[in-house]
Amino acid sequence: MAHTSLDKAAAILQQSRYTDGTLDETYKKLTEFGFEWLSSTKDKYHAHDFGAVYEKYINN
Repeated sequence: MAHTSLDKAAAILQQSRYTDGTLDETYKKLTEFGFEWLSSTKDKYHAHDFGAVYEKYINN
């Protein structure tokens, strides 16, 4: 997952004009934001317990 956030940050920086601050700090912030977003999205949508799915399948 970290590799994906690194790729996204690099793509964003390649396609933009950079004027403020330091490039390394911006890259770090973009990478951290991307990693946090990917992690929270995975936690939100990844099912850990399939009991409800199995019960629905068995009862139908």
